[in-house]
Amino acid sequence: MGEKPVPKSLPPRSGNGRPLAIGLATLAGIALVAFLVSYFSGFWGANRNNLPAAEECLRLEELKSVALAYLENEEFAEAEGRLAEIAAKLPAESLGRRDLAICRMLWLGQTTELKPDPQLAQDAVQALATAEPDSSLAHLLLARWELRSDLSASLAESVERLNRAIPHYHQAAELAPQDPVPRFDLYERTNISKPLRLSDGIPALAEAYRLTPGNLWVMKEWLIAQAQAKDPAIRETIAAARERLRPVREQVLRRSTNDVWKFLDETAAAVEAEDWDTAAKTARIVSNVIYSDDILQSDRRLVLPHLLELADYEFSSEFRQRIAEIQSPPLLPAANPFQLAKADGALANITDAKAIALADFDLNGTLDLIVLRAKEL
Repeated sequence: MGEKPVPKSLPPRSGNGRPLAIGLATLAGIALVAFLVSYFSGFWGANRNNLPAAEECLRLEELKSVALAYLENEEFAEAEGRLAEIAAKLPAESLGRRDLAICRMLWLGQTTELKPDPQLAQDAVQALATAEPDSSLAHLLLARWELRSDLSASLAESVERLNRAIPHYHQAAELAPQDPVPRFDLYERTNISKPLRLSDGIPALAEAYRLTPGNLWVMKEWLIAQAQAKDPAIRETIAAARERLRPVREQVLRRSTNDVWKFLDETAAAVEAEDWDTAAKTARIVSNVIYSDDILQSDRRLVLPHLLELADYEFSSEFRQRIAEIQSPPLLPAANPFQLAKADGALANITDAKAIALADFDLNGTLDLIVLRAKEL
């Protein structure tokens, strides 16, 4: 039999043909991988957080420090412009968006004539919610925007605003399943507006207590709510309160004759007698007696934090790495000339200084001497 004819369109087989084909294919694969790695590395490097040059990042870092200083000093007009610039130039950084929204909300709540347009505050909060759909803070701020102070609002409008705010509270709670803040904030707002939507607030309070049973501020509110609802489970809350309020009881007895345990016992007795009106009354007395205690006020701030406590104070790690490119410390410390000056008489009287520092405290361009004393700064 003769050999099979070889199609003219194909090269003749030879001993070196197959290794050559494999080699070419391997080289082509390596080239493709190298191209993809180079392309995506360049893409990620150039677009990672869309960061500007290191020098510009350093300027924005300094701008952030000044903006936050103004924000903490409640100089919102000064902070707002700087935060708006940061938000515009660093769209991938959360800090600008979050802090701009917080700044405008705080500014809106000031009792001064110079305030931002409420729409500007809503725009900032909505921009945060759009950019960060999983942000619990955005929905908390949207709820608070709806419930902003507005003396011109009618009762019907106030009710409608509350109705619009409640879904935002629920969304904030859903996005932060272990955070009592949106839940207690919802309770606080509905409690103020009672009995309009208290049916939404009590379950939120129950959830807040479940999440933070050691918080005495939440506990005292839950005690009252259970008494008003004639909830038999109040017995467990009373027992827990006796134990957890022990240090508070000692503090209260140092300045008054009001014994928290006595009022808790009266509440428990009223519950056993099914005298729920008396139980609610004595539960409120417990709340009034412990209201101003430092521990209670500290616990209150944990579930009703000031918006400044929710602000961002640092950029992302990628941003800080970009700044580090030009912030390497010098091999030798730079000369730092100074001139001794005689202290005036006012400083000579400070004998209990705990720490001393120099800083531009009032942002006027000159250094101030800051002295931490035993009872004052």
